[in-house]
Amino acid sequence: MLETSTNGAGVADGRAAPVGPPVAAVRAPAPAGVPDPELVEQAKRRSFTAKYKLEILAKAEACTRPGEVGELLRREGLYTSHLTY
Repeated sequence: MLETSTNGAGVADGRAAPVGPPVAAVRAPAPAGVPDPELVEQAKRRSFTAKYKLEILAKAEACTRPGEVGELLRREGLYTSHLTY
């Protein structure tokens, strides 16, 4: 079972305080007919040029320290699965 700690922030009778997002973080729904700016209608797949792929592979092969490949992938916005194909 998940244990939680309120660090004394609970109600006086020992019950835990309600857990959830702060009130300020809850957004009101967008008016009808207005698209949500966080959602796109159709996701677009990224495509990489052959030149870019070769550059990334060369950089990945040049990595020698532990974690250096992960650093490269984060910097480029790539996933490890992109290197396996």
